[in-house]
Amino acid sequence: MADTEVAVVGAGVMGAAVARAPSRRGRRIVLLEQFRPANPWGTSHGRARTFRLSYPDAPYARLVQAALPLWRELEHDTEVDVLIHPRAGRMDAEAAVHAFVTTAAAHRATTERDTPVEKVEVRADDVRLHTPSGVVRARQVAVAAGGGGGGG
Repeated sequence: MADTEVAVVGAGVMGAAVARAPSRRGRRIVLLEQFRPANPWGTSHGRARTFRLSYPDAPYARLVQAALPLWRELEHDTEVDVLIHPRAGRMDAEAAVHAFVTTAAAHRATTERDTPVEKVEVRADDVRLHTPSGVVRARQVAVAAGGGGGGG
């Protein structure tokens, strides 16, 4: 496995979104997923996920409302409908994952499927992610591993 600037662990909605952002700025990204993006064992598969614009917590509501144009930008860039009914609160999580991964790949991010991270080693000058295929060395790491992952 190669060295990279940013490694992202987990290719669900959050991890795929995290991988897309720096790849669009020209950073070298490796997205590591223990199965495959939007797999049925994680929480980012299927078409029905909740998306609400209003919350009782004002700071959180502002974040969600600020994110809406970014979701629309993703839809525009990929010609994929991600927010099925944003006002009614439905999002297609699986489509979102694939849209994020596709646009990240267009900017040279790589996705390593079937690559569980077995050990994270934080060192003075980098972070090393140990996988069955080898070690990924990264200057920065984002861990977006979800609650799923039993795999069977």
